[in-house]
Amino acid sequence: MSAARSTITSSRRHFLLGAAAACVPFASMGSVVYTPHELREQYEREVAPRLDVPDDEVRLYGGITEMQLYNLGRELPDPQYLLVIDGNPHVQAAMLFWRLLPGSYQLVGASPVSTAAAEPASPQGLFEQARGAASNAACARTQCDRGMLRVYDFGWQHTTARIGASPNSEMRLQVRAADRQAERRLGAPCEDGCILLPSRLISFLDEYGVLDDGVSGRVQRHVLPYRGRHLMVVDSERDERPPWSPAPPVLEQRAAVARVRG
Repeated sequence: MSAARSTITSSRRHFLLGAAAACVPFASMGSVVYTPHELREQYEREVAPRLDVPDDEVRLYGGITEMQLYNLGRELPDPQYLLVIDGNPHVQAAMLFWRLLPGSYQLVGASPVSTAAAEPASPQGLFEQARGAASNAACARTQCDRGMLRVYDFGWQHTTARIGASPNSEMRLQVRAADRQAERRLGAPCEDGCILLPSRLISFLDEYGVLDDGVSGRVQRHVLPYRGRHLMVVDSERDERPPWSPAPPVLEQRAAVARVRG
């Protein structure tokens, strides 16, 4: 029964992607139409560092994301790519998913990240990139070791205030590339105030327009059906670090020195 269901799902996926390819302007037909599997291959070739997330954990995060959508009263009816970030301090990971249907998640790739640790902390929830005339902010760029890289802007968001903090704390939720020094700390919370991703992951998202659905003024160099535009930030509520998301080397070195001195 499960094999039949898998066949039906696979057939529907190919049908959807084929239909999308048929809608591509003739001028673009010489370009490659990327399927989720092909995009995953590109991720493995182009993005570093990466995390090897086990299949059972992929299913877990698909379930967490669906539960978060349900609790928020939000729906994502169309097939699309979705960037999910676990801001738990013991995880600090970004997972790029292909979400064909509710509950159907295929991992494209995963990498370590750093979410904001200080007030205001990175908020949880589903966030959408600016669209139309407001998309100028979403296409801002900042200087990084790899050059001028994209800053993804998800607007002003309320945050969960900690003890002693203002109950109406807000932050500009931005996702941008970590510089060379910050990349050494990816996998642990940062004091930056933004969500930091590996610079190669930012380049990848920008190059393929993975999160650019509805963002105007973007020159797309690749044909990627069913782009997304959403960021989901969750907390898996873990109290220890999973083996597939190791602590950054700089923190491991400090821990080793502390053990020797102790």
